[in-house]
Amino acid sequence: VCTIRDITERQQLQLAVAEERNLLRTVIDTMQERIYVRNKAGRMILHNQALADAFGQKESDALNGKTLYDLFPPDLAAQFANDDAEIIETGEAKRNIEEYVVLSPETGGKWMLTSRLPIRNLQGDITGMVGVTRDISQLKANERALQESERTYRTTIAAMSEGILLINAKGEIILCNKSAERALNFPSEGIIGTQLTGSELCLIREDGQLFTLEDNPVLVTLMTGEPQSNVIMGVVRGGETRWISLNARLIDHEDGPESLAVVVTLKDITKELADEQALRLSEERLKLATNAGQIGVWDSDIETGSSLWDERTNEIYEIDPPVHNVERGFWQSCIHPDDREYVRETTVLAMQTGETLNLEYRIITPRGNIKYIRGRGQPIMRPDGTVERIIGIDIDVTQDKLNAAALQQALESEKELSELKSRFVSMASHEFRTPLATILAAAETLTYFRNNLSEDAIEDRLEKIRSQVDRMKDIITDVLEISRMQAGQARFDPSLNDMQSLCSEVVDNLCSLPGYTGRVRLQSDASR
Repeated sequence: VCTIRDITERQQLQLAVAEERNLLRTVIDTMQERIYVRNKAGRMILHNQALADAFGQKESDALNGKTLYDLFPPDLAAQFANDDAEIIETGEAKRNIEEYVVLSPETGGKWMLTSRLPIRNLQGDITGMVGVTRDISQLKANERALQESERTYRTTIAAMSEGILLINAKGEIILCNKSAERALNFPSEGIIGTQLTGSELCLIREDGQLFTLEDNPVLVTLMTGEPQSNVIMGVVRGGETRWISLNARLIDHEDGPESLAVVVTLKDITKELADEQALRLSEERLKLATNAGQIGVWDSDIETGSSLWDERTNEIYEIDPPVHNVERGFWQSCIHPDDREYVRETTVLAMQTGETLNLEYRIITPRGNIKYIRGRGQPIMRPDGTVERIIGIDIDVTQDKLNAAALQQALESEKELSELKSRFVSMASHEFRTPLATILAAAETLTYFRNNLSEDAIEDRLEKIRSQVDRMKDIITDVLEISRMQAGQARFDPSLNDMQSLCSEVVDNLCSLPGYTGRVRLQSDASR
């Protein structure tokens, strides 16, 4: 008896199931995650190639039939068995469980991310469990590296002397280090969440005007993406103004405009600005002092031989246009040839001893003028005791020298005039005695012998008196003339005179003085 049944449909179903199983096998074998199925007895009934590779097996079904105790160390196998039993008993899945699995001391441990779910048959009964495990060791290493990097980054930011702020798209401070808190004069507990445009902070420019929304450097960077560098900003808080130098740069994320942020670096320059202002005032005072005293300031570098000259030094040396960086050879060429050796020796001695340099020398300017210079310099020493540079001043004392020379000449002229005056007084005294003696003798003769004298004799005596009186008038006139000469009021009134008689009279008068008798003789040729 033969029974024939058409099983085409069954064959087609079996083929479809086989194709589906092959597809499932292909899919799970190509996945990097480790996929496995265990029955209620804890035996492996299905796994993919990734799990086989993890245990060093080449065949995709090499682990089928094995239990957890066949694959893992006892303590780890017991842990996994308890997890499986809990899942089968409760029917609840365990998802994304991080586990550190040590298969052997030789291979070390690995971090795994595991999800386990119960498997149910068509009747809904639990027949086992399926697990998916992914090796996240590299992810964990990256995570640790990221955490370490973040710790390093935060430690670095906290230790920086420069202030650091991170500001979000709303203008709120979301990160701040201690240096920024000090620079902004803000307590650490209140600065996070503060808006740079809010009432908590009053921001002013160098001219004292408030920063507006349009020129606030942080908002400009947020709106335009353009970095801002070295913006000077005053932060007014609690009646105190702190000055900061601010830089802002955009951090652009790919998550959209709301993820934009600005990193701000700032430095408290309050003291620097105060010092700069004090230095500027000091320089202005020094400039006023040097200009008032006509003092030139210079700074000479010993190693290079070049010098820095200020405006006044250029004026002293008559350099036009001014040259502020002067080579050694130019300065030496300006020194008067007769003074160069003296200047060189004095400068070398100051460099050897480190003592103050004092010079007084002449220069010949490019215009050909000779000037007298008084220089003073202080050597600046290196730690090894050698001279690094000399900073000093030059003073033009030409006018002082000319005044001193004129004064000396005036003193000598005065001395000479004084001597002449003394000699003249001596001569005048002698000249006064002679006519007085003659007048006295004539007067006494007239007094005692007038009755015995003839008219001619009396007239002769009177004529002598008149003659001597005229002589005394001439002497007085000469004395007055000398006074006018000393006062610069002498008049030039030439007249003809007998030089022979005049010179003879001068010599006779001089020789009549004590100490001059016989010392002067007059020889002349009257015919010439």
